[in-house]
Amino acid sequence: MMMPSSVTQYNGHIYGNFPSYYDFNPSGKRTELLRGVLVREVLATHEKSAFGYLDVGCNDGTLTYDISRLISSALPEGTEVVTTGVDIDPVLIERAIKQYPTREQITYEWKSGDILDGILSENGGESAYRPSPGTLSLISCFSTTMWLHLHHGDSGLTAFLREGCKWLKRGGLFLVEPQENVSYKKANRRLRQMKVVGEKDDKSDPNPTVHQFDLENLSLRSENSDVTHRIKEIILGEGFVEIKIDFERKDGDGDGDGDGDGDGDGDGDRKDTRTHWNRRLMLFRKN
Repeated sequence: MMMPSSVTQYNGHIYGNFPSYYDFNPSGKRTELLRGVLVREVLATHEKSAFGYLDVGCNDGTLTYDISRLISSALPEGTEVVTTGVDIDPVLIERAIKQYPTREQITYEWKSGDILDGILSENGGESAYRPSPGTLSLISCFSTTMWLHLHHGDSGLTAFLREGCKWLKRGGLFLVEPQENVSYKKANRRLRQMKVVGEKDDKSDPNPTVHQFDLENLSLRSENSDVTHRIKEIILGEGFVEIKIDFERKDGDGDGDGDGDGDGDGDGDRKDTRTHWNRRLMLFRKN
């Protein structure tokens, strides 16, 4: 998908590029939950070489920056962490460039574009970023899989997951926080509530058609298919094993569903594999 010129117009409700995302989901909430398991797995599998980290759907780079610092602090002194953040929104990427320049042992590269351009195009397309196979140590994808799925369909989401698996070296980690089935319906509901008119719709019409995503043609996510489970199946099918993540989930923290809209419904104080905003975090290691 070529990046639309109007990608910044919809406050994140069509492309997921919420401009104030970390106001609803502070970066520290995720790093607090992930600190133990990430440090353990990085130290157990990383060899004495530069650590390549890719964050897909990085927003303004805040979480990308925090995770790269966490990783750098765990690695032996002098190990370079080469960090790349990719987001479809050029305004958010400009913000990341200004906020998070290269520092000490961490190199930052911020790229604006669609991660799937080069994957789906036969001739390579204008990919925002497409590394060589077996070169990355960590890929993270926080609350981005739904937006890839909505705009590229089953084939696009599957292609991204499989290609990402190839980019990782042996022992590399794939960290995914997928939106669940209900989030797709919420995305359409928000568009109706806000009366968002899509880029291709006639805005001069006094009663324009509200933009809606076509959910009927997404077989990975349906009444009989849990998209989170299907994502897990695809990654495991590429020769990965799942690393269990358990953490304390506390009532009242975060948005409740990770969509950046403040309408979530997280509840309960219990040990779980879900975040404070009622979203699964899944970690996989490449054999």
